[in-house]
Amino acid sequence: LRRGKVPGVTADSFKIGNSPTIYARSYSIIAANESTKEYARNVLGWPEDCLGTLPWPEDTFIKKNLEKMMRETGFGNVNRNRKMHPQKEYMEALLGKPTSMSDLGSFLVNGQKCLCFDVIWDDTQKLYGDVRSYKLNYFLSDDTMEVLPVHTRNDGRDQFPKLLKRSKVPVDIARPNGPKYTWQDLKIGTTINIYRRPMIITSADQFTRKFYASKGVPLRQDFDPIEPYHVQYERQIPPYNGFGSEEDSLRSCTGSIKATPVKKEFFYDRRGQVIRFNARMVSRKSEDKNRRFVIQYFLEDNTMSIREPPIRNSGVVGGSFLGRCPCKHPDGSKILPINFYVGAVVEVNCHKFLLGEADEWSYRLMENDCVGNFPYSDFERLQLVVGQYATEISQYFAKNDLSMITFDDMVVCLTAVGLKLKKQELITIWRKVDRRGKGKVSFMKLVKLAKGQPLHVTIGSGW
Repeated sequence: LRRGKVPGVTADSFKIGNSPTIYARSYSIIAANESTKEYARNVLGWPEDCLGTLPWPEDTFIKKNLEKMMRETGFGNVNRNRKMHPQKEYMEALLGKPTSMSDLGSFLVNGQKCLCFDVIWDDTQKLYGDVRSYKLNYFLSDDTMEVLPVHTRNDGRDQFPKLLKRSKVPVDIARPNGPKYTWQDLKIGTTINIYRRPMIITSADQFTRKFYASKGVPLRQDFDPIEPYHVQYERQIPPYNGFGSEEDSLRSCTGSIKATPVKKEFFYDRRGQVIRFNARMVSRKSEDKNRRFVIQYFLEDNTMSIREPPIRNSGVVGGSFLGRCPCKHPDGSKILPINFYVGAVVEVNCHKFLLGEADEWSYRLMENDCVGNFPYSDFERLQLVVGQYATEISQYFAKNDLSMITFDDMVVCLTAVGLKLKKQELITIWRKVDRRGKGKVSFMKLVKLAKGQPLHVTIGSGW
């Protein structure tokens, strides 16, 4: 302890007989030198009964050890080394020292012969318990045994060499001086108690079987009383959280080692084909109602991106709202080109967008698609649908006496005759009727479209 102030300790704490506590350690004050006594007497004013000398406290360990030596040797301060290692006793016997002949006959007959058994300890009834395998060696020379654990690769256990060192094991742990285990007690299928560990003997080696056969008690066949249980691991893929690409997130669930990247879906015949829509966010929040977006869908790899044009004094920072990546519906299915048309609601990462008008390139791309990705822009299909109401459309214009019609007039007409079409389909029909984009056309073009007649006359080059 370095020099410093100690909480709760003053000069009066060091009076003879006190026990000051310094950082959770108690010290007994039993004496002081002359200079300390003179200072305490003249300056601190301590009485003489606080300056005496006390005897040293009695050490209970030394006392018990002294009593033990007195009982064993008769001399309290001499260590006679009563416990001797067996190997030392053997070496001294080789050098000529007389030894006891009580166990010599068994040693001369059996030498280092031992019986080897395989045992298991089923500890699965306890928390984190397991089925452990051990080797039990029984030495015939002195009826001792040892238990060695069987280690396997990556078993997650420390490499302890022994569970039980070589010794005699009592049958009943409550009676350590009672009967000990002998080779007659060790048989395949029996359960022995190794210091409160019930172990089942499952097999034996060939020498052990020959030994028991020579004694007239052959051992039974090896058996495995416990069925091996292998944990079945099932990989559970977590749901996609929307961050990064789905391929990267899925790759991180299978391992941390970088592997060859998986080739993404790519359509070479659609390279460079992009459709763009204006969109607005469908939200109950008032601050999101005026936000406008541009959604781009890339047909070459079925990815999409969302950008938000910046608006001054709107309080919202414009720019990239969603980087280019493949997206999914809330049910987990991929967002495909068929989901993009005017008036559609697309939900991306818990945000709903209402698709508005598209640019001219997108309309032409959707109308000229031959794969069927944009059924609402398929003019041939729409012409067959409208052709079923050709008579009603002619009667409508005859009744209302309209010569020139606009897009709104066409919508009213088709609705009046009973056609329920999406806005994308109406735009496709109008783009076919008003090919030059004047905004007004003759009603006869719509009638011709319904009857399947050609809408535009091709004039020869010599006219």
